[in-house]
Amino acid sequence: VSLYRSGTLEEVRFLATREWVQSIAFSPDGSTLAVATAGGPVELWRVADGSLVRTIEGGRQVVAFSPQGEVLAAALEEGVGLWRASTGAPLRTLSSIGKVTALAFSPDGRFLALGSEGGLVQIRRVADGSIVSNWVEGEKRVTDLAFTRDGETVVVRLTDGTAYRRPVTGKGHARALGPREGTVTALALDVQGGTLALGTEKGTVELWLLGQGERWGVLKGAEGWVRNLAFNPRKGTLASASDDGTLRLWRLATGEALKVEKGYMSRVLRIAFRPQGDILAVSTLGGEVHLWQVSDGTLLRTLKMPRGGAWSLAFSPDGSVLAVGLEDDGGGDILLWQVSDGALLRTLKGHTDTVHALAFSPDGSLLASGSWDRTARLWRVEDGTLLHTLEGHSNWVRNLVFSPDGTLMATGVWNELWLWRVTDGSLLRTFRVPFSLIAETSQGLAFSPDGTVLAVAQTQGIAFLNVSEASLQCASAYTPEHVEFQAAISPNWALLATGSDDDGLVRLWRLPDAVLLRTLEHNVWEVQAVTFSPDGTLLAVGLPDGTVRLWEVQ
Repeated sequence: VSLYRSGTLEEVRFLATREWVQSIAFSPDGSTLAVATAGGPVELWRVADGSLVRTIEGGRQVVAFSPQGEVLAAALEEGVGLWRASTGAPLRTLSSIGKVTALAFSPDGRFLALGSEGGLVQIRRVADGSIVSNWVEGEKRVTDLAFTRDGETVVVRLTDGTAYRRPVTGKGHARALGPREGTVTALALDVQGGTLALGTEKGTVELWLLGQGERWGVLKGAEGWVRNLAFNPRKGTLASASDDGTLRLWRLATGEALKVEKGYMSRVLRIAFRPQGDILAVSTLGGEVHLWQVSDGTLLRTLKMPRGGAWSLAFSPDGSVLAVGLEDDGGGDILLWQVSDGALLRTLKGHTDTVHALAFSPDGSLLASGSWDRTARLWRVEDGTLLHTLEGHSNWVRNLVFSPDGTLMATGVWNELWLWRVTDGSLLRTFRVPFSLIAETSQGLAFSPDGTVLAVAQTQGIAFLNVSEASLQCASAYTPEHVEFQAAISPNWALLATGSDDDGLVRLWRLPDAVLLRTLEHNVWEVQAVTFSPDGTLLAVGLPDGTVRLWEVQ
């Protein structure tokens, strides 16, 4: 956890927590910071000197102080625990409503609002834990809760991008709250002034008078989703954190950005192992590619893109070159970097929109690129010459892969697969896949070692196509059904890893029958990327908070 001075965004100190941080909360007097980690415990840090005061075992994931600072609430594995903040002594446990994902005290400290995985909101009395009211609005995870100044209304945000307010009594109808443009990705309520701030996926922050339902301001500047918001009512400022890796401090009266800090890890976009398995490349929305030593987690170097996010990655077969595809803000360019020293070798220009997929031919002489401009292109790596432009796709190219002998290339477009001859760039045939959209990650398409079968991972199932006969060999739907946008087929074709935008879980499936073997939980709302190491012993998972987790595959 990094602590910044609120007026200048100058970093004061860094707190090294035991585990991945899920939630933080300052005590009302600002002297203590409570940090809830994914697996527990809750850590209490002294802000003045950065010392660890105590840990509270059992608490995890979500944490909140009462307005007077006397009580600390935190989620348990089941239910919510209440502790005396000054000593860490347990006060009581509130029975489970399912997995608790959000907490908020009322302004007078008498009530505690609990939000759960399935959209349930429950209001409890702090004194005895009794239930005041509960309701379900929607079916998605509750991510934010806030009481209005009078304590009579609760504001709720869900992971589906919706927000609403409802009386504490639970009576009456919920009133939707939403930005005029986009969906809600972050929420904060200035209790004193009655202003509701709504962050959006378009990078804007809308300011609303909650009581009157009127929008009175829009803050613009971020290039990625706004993920977190926090008011400083004493100084009339608002802090916002976005997927582009920036932290902004806004003056509410004028809408002016007082300070922009580009210091923290941006949202992970893509991850790729070097074929030798020793280096992991991680690209971010903020336009950086980090190269990590797999064996010990050492950061080897960071490649800074000239502009735009890095939306695709591919290592050459010998591991000497890393290709990086940029978003449209970067002109849709492809940059070739020398891995050994981070030198930029050349820039490939031609695409007119974001480069979403990259793949080297098996001998490393060619590079294939797929773009949102609905084309795929074949380049000669040695000198950057554009050899062929593959046109006609019905939508943007989500994925592509070379056959083992390098003579064929497949491109995945929405729910279609296009097969091309590499030598002349001619289209041989198209397939329509049975399960919705084709997955976005590079290992979502895979040829069998002999090149006769092509596996296609999709959002709701996996299909195996006979390449020579242009026929569906077999197909298996995921059970239970989820929308799995990220998918990776293991090198030996024994496993399929999928990442969900619905619940933030990674699932491991047995192939070819798609039997669910295991679920990996990361306590996030979505999974950005999944990929297997070249030998299939590791699974890398990229998350929206800028972290990558490595799992050992057994």
